[in-house]
Amino acid sequence: MSTKRNIAVLATVITLGVAGWFGWQHFGASPSVNDQAAGGERSAGASGPSGAAARGGGRPAGGGRGGPRQSLVVVGAVTLATTGDRLSAIGDGEAVASVEVVPRDNGVVIAVPVQSGQGVSAGDVLVQLDREAETIARDIAARAVQDASTLRDRRARLKRSQAGSQSDLDEAEASLARATLALRDAALTLARRDVVAPIDGVVGLVPVEPGDRVTPNTVLATIDDRSHIRVDFRIPERFASRVTVDQAIAATSYALPGTELNGKVVAIGSRVEIDSRSLPVQAVIDNAEDRLRPGMSFQVTLRFAGEELPAVDPLAVQWDSRGAFVWRVDDGSVTRVSVGIVQREPEMVLVNAALEEGDLVVTEGVLSLRPGASVRIDNPPQGQSSERPSDQSSARPSDNSSETSKGSESS
Repeated sequence: MSTKRNIAVLATVITLGVAGWFGWQHFGASPSVNDQAAGGERSAGASGPSGAAARGGGRPAGGGRGGPRQSLVVVGAVTLATTGDRLSAIGDGEAVASVEVVPRDNGVVIAVPVQSGQGVSAGDVLVQLDREAETIARDIAARAVQDASTLRDRRARLKRSQAGSQSDLDEAEASLARATLALRDAALTLARRDVVAPIDGVVGLVPVEPGDRVTPNTVLATIDDRSHIRVDFRIPERFASRVTVDQAIAATSYALPGTELNGKVVAIGSRVEIDSRSLPVQAVIDNAEDRLRPGMSFQVTLRFAGEELPAVDPLAVQWDSRGAFVWRVDDGSVTRVSVGIVQREPEMVLVNAALEEGDLVVTEGVLSLRPGASVRIDNPPQGQSSERPSDQSSARPSDNSSETSKGSESS
């Protein structure tokens, strides 16, 4: 049984060996049809101009060695702008002149001729006090003046007739002088029973009424001259040498949102306060329309002019480990230009850099850029082309193409 199995295996091996030998004779010794077709195509490609492209790895015409790849970018022009330090501070408004009116003597109020909110002029009577005793004292002083004057005249006549002495005349004249001074004092005391306005302005709240007893410590009324509003504010010490009298200011009031008020600096403190390291400043704002009131708060802005510097779009400024920089477009390629940030504004950044007015800097498409990279401008300024001038070398066939052509001709 085992002998038969061995014979069968041997027969199978012999059959397979014979089949393999016949297959090699018919198919392995000569190229296949497919191989011949492929070889024909390779020969045709080598003899034609396209052979160079085949050996070149099939590179696209615009992305191979024939020319650099261009990046599409958006640019912005460099402009010139003037730097300026802008200082903002919060200040308190006061009337340009404000007084609290008090009586000079004790007394009882008999009349209040003014009302709260009324405009008055200097010298207008605000409050009247009782005056009977002062009136009597004035009349007594006036009578004493008349008596002293009569005595002086009598002794002057006696002196002229040589019936009186010079000493008697001098004593009569001294008595008249004292009586005159006493009358003036009595008249002044009586006049002070009328409390008058010391300045032009508007009367505030009047806290007294007829019948009230007042003293020199009693405030009868307040008067504010609010034709102008004085704003008191403080500035940091680094601006102490830059602020000047008559410097223009701009102010806004929280009571008048959206309204800009113009004024000027009228006074500057002589020293910096040690506690706050700030300098007190006073400014005046015109209030001809009487829209402002003393006690309001204001935001005051002062501007200080600086130097003229290049200004670029904020999107153009990039950062890396070496600092801030921009990409400047020069003849179709980009150059890295380091910049120093001087001042930021909402629509531009003032920089200290080797840039000139009119230079183009990249604002969009910056991520794919490298120094010397070729770019195509998506938004070219008027009069400039977005295409980079074509490189004459890119139109020439490559070195591999020339060799292939020569090889084809020789073959």
